[in-house]
Amino acid sequence: MCTSTKDAQHQEMQELVKNNCVSFLDKAFNTLRITSTGQLTTAIVMNARQDETAVLLRESVFLINSLVRHMTDYKTTSHSVAAELIDAQKTIIKLQSELISVKDEQLEGVKTTVQTSVASTVKEEFKSYSAAVQGNVKEKPVSQTVLKKVVQDVVQGEDRAKNVMIFGLEEEKDEELATKVKEMFQSM
Repeated sequence: MCTSTKDAQHQEMQELVKNNCVSFLDKAFNTLRITSTGQLTTAIVMNARQDETAVLLRESVFLINSLVRHMTDYKTTSHSVAAELIDAQKTIIKLQSELISVKDEQLEGVKTTVQTSVASTVKEEFKSYSAAVQGNVKEKPVSQTVLKKVVQDVVQGEDRAKNVMIFGLEEEKDEELATKVKEMFQSM
């Protein structure tokens, strides 16, 4: 049975029991001619008419029996609700475990992606560096101002008598410098 249906039934039952108790107490107070339970004494009960007391006794037995049944129903229902609560908590724990597993898988996927990306980037950077070292990368031409400054710095820093500088000679990959310089001097 659905918990909300059980709750509604229990509320109805509580209201019925409450009304029955109030009704019984009103009748008992009127029969015994009292206004509160604090006034109830054995002497007052003994002075009441025997037939009225017998009716009150009979109704109190029925009322107590009804209360015991309702308390038993409440106890059974509370055990049922406790079992449902435990099942719900087990389901929550299971779902939390599944969520953790999914998050772990996602995290592992991200970790693998990052590692692959970093490895790929590093590999590409090494290729770029290697190509630059081998001269395969086209570079921007150096401006005349920068070239003059470099040449002046070199000339000032070294003894010109021991060095020869050649300008306007194109460099080629895998060239033999000695042969090229010799050819240049021969053409002069």
